[in-house]
Amino acid sequence: MLSDDTILDLWQAQANRPPIDTHHPAVITHPVTGLNALNIKSGFVTGFAELKKVESDKILDFLAYHIHSGDDHAVRWKWDVGSVAIWDNRCTLLRVIPGSYDAP
Repeated sequence: MLSDDTILDLWQAQANRPPIDTHHPAVITHPVTGLNALNIKSGFVTGFAELKKVESDKILDFLAYHIHSGDDHAVRWKWDVGSVAIWDNRCTLLRVIPGSYDAP
């Protein structure tokens, strides 16, 4: 987890703005399926209002590890001519794999 109170711009690897103090639920219910989903984004969520900082940091560390080590829950898509991909942004974590690409 981030140790300071800045939001990182992962493309530029530097703080791009101060954090915005907002509150939202850590778990949301999908409006169609009724299933629960985590509403946590590393670098944006800085803590849980109901917990002490140490407890909050431990849970955030665990969730970050869970999210980023869950390759068995991931789809890796290679675009090809005629490809179509559809996903539900209400409960999807998008991750870009850095690299150099020949085409836009």
